[in-house]
Amino acid sequence: PEELNAHDAWIGLLPGSRKREIRQNLPLLLEAAQHLLQEHPDLRFVLPLNRDAAWETVDNILQDFSLPVLRAPGCFHSVLPHLKAAWVASGTASLEVAAHGIPNVVVYRIESRLGDWMARHALAVPHIASLNLIAGKKLVPEHLGRSLTPEGLAQDLSHFLTPAGRESFANDLKPLLPYFAQPGVAARVARTLEEFS
Repeated sequence: PEELNAHDAWIGLLPGSRKREIRQNLPLLLEAAQHLLQEHPDLRFVLPLNRDAAWETVDNILQDFSLPVLRAPGCFHSVLPHLKAAWVASGTASLEVAAHGIPNVVVYRIESRLGDWMARHALAVPHIASLNLIAGKKLVPEHLGRSLTPEGLAQDLSHFLTPAGRESFANDLKPLLPYFAQPGVAARVARTLEEFS
């Protein structure tokens, strides 16, 4: 979208494209955006979901928030070069965002007490973010389960808007750049996950 060129402080909102993911994650991300705007009033937000995403659900949720959000259906890859940072639902999108050098905060929300307990106690994986699994350490913040808060999401993303935060992320990412240049990254991530299951 041409609107992206009119502003230089875009934050990506990537709640997932399925209706359930959007219902669970988007309101949380928009609340976090409200908190972030208090500290960084120059920011703008963009939703680059697939064209076949549940846009009716997106629009219904957006009506409840007075925020500078640009809808960008089907423009995921063209939006990436414009992003300063992003909130991303756990999955392959977080890898693609990181592969473009974009700092991101990963969200994994489970809407049940049992699911929340399993996420915190029973999952065998040490991390939920694909990037962290590949790196073998925590490169991006992960917010898991019902305990995640808009304030926490805003605080972690705000760190990536500072020169020190961006430099730290870039330095941590450098060793992984050859990995991203190879084909089949998603398949290797799946194998990494299987090793912990």
